[in-house]
Amino acid sequence: MNDQRYAVITGSSMGLGRAFARQAASRGWNLILVSLPGTGLPETASSIESEYGVDVEYFEIDLTDKRAREALSGWIRWNGVEIG
Repeated sequence: MNDQRYAVITGSSMGLGRAFARQAASRGWNLILVSLPGTGLPETASSIESEYGVDVEYFEIDLTDKRAREALSGWIRWNGVEIG
């Protein structure tokens, strides 16, 4: 991971979340994409990373689950990611 700021975008595999992710990437933001499992998130992340040349991390999790939220926030802290 590089030392730039990241944007966390939920629901990022489709609809407005995907549009927000593409817009942020087009502005040079690195991304942490979050979406439910089975919604095509790995493909979306790969496409954005290739097209815009930004770092894209992704998590297929359900944010209504407390443990999933804790895991995501723990990963962010552990990796020293700055959310901008």
